[in-house]
Amino acid sequence: MFKNILLPVDFEINTELAVKKAIELSDSAETTVHLYHVQKPAFPFRSIFKSIWPDNSVLKNFVKDELHYKLTQWKELIETNYPNIKAVASIEHSIHIQKAIIQKAKGIKADLIIIGKHSHHKTFTFQNTVSPNKIAKSTGCPVLTFKPGSVYTTIRSIVVPIGPVIPQRKVELIVALKQKFRITIHLVTVISKKQNASEFSAYSLLETYRFLRDIVQCPLDHEVLHGENVAQLTFDYAKSIKADMLLVEPESETRLSSFPSKHIIDELRPNSTLQILAVQS
Repeated sequence: MFKNILLPVDFEINTELAVKKAIELSDSAETTVHLYHVQKPAFPFRSIFKSIWPDNSVLKNFVKDELHYKLTQWKELIETNYPNIKAVASIEHSIHIQKAIIQKAKGIKADLIIIGKHSHHKTFTFQNTVSPNKIAKSTGCPVLTFKPGSVYTTIRSIVVPIGPVIPQRKVELIVALKQKFRITIHLVTVISKKQNASEFSAYSLLETYRFLRDIVQCPLDHEVLHGENVAQLTFDYAKSIKADMLLVEPESETRLSSFPSKHIIDELRPNSTLQILAVQS
């Protein structure tokens, strides 16, 4: 499974859920879980405390010690309950949370990033602090995004859209997931209504199907969907069959609309059991 997992934590309910998800997906014999917290500067309170502590050092040290204590608690909890898993805790101070996560993922060469989302700005999506799709696209690392409703969901059913090119990274992830879960794969091909049948190449679909059938040896089926928006069609299909996971490419297979910018994760409710695993080919 995954051996080098980056876990951005915010010390809210998302932290507990993300830790559980990391344990579920880890290779317990060799995994390192990186607990990573990005602390934004407390600009609104700077003027208040400046009159009391001119250099603000007391406040900064208090915040630093509190964050370190919380991270240490999670580190000890993981290593006590799962002795074969190593936990590493680190804190970064930055106003750019997403940029810091991207740099951290590249620095530790993460093979999986897990982001738990409890709430979001559904209408004004530009207010979302972290975009899993942009992180996946920038790092090339698979990013798993989930809501609280899926934390106890065992992965059994995975929907995978197939485009004109063999999705090698998706296949690699399916192989990894198959090692731990008894999964069924639902391959989905989206054909544009404007596209002629002669323009559609079935090569990538057939090769992917054969590999999964003969090598991975997991149950699988195939569905042809007609329409223009791949993200919307596969998302609706995944919900209709009550799939546990949607394995997609960031942006091209997650974007529901350009203006306003809206992605699949923006449509997931807190009780949704559907998890989104985005990976860049």
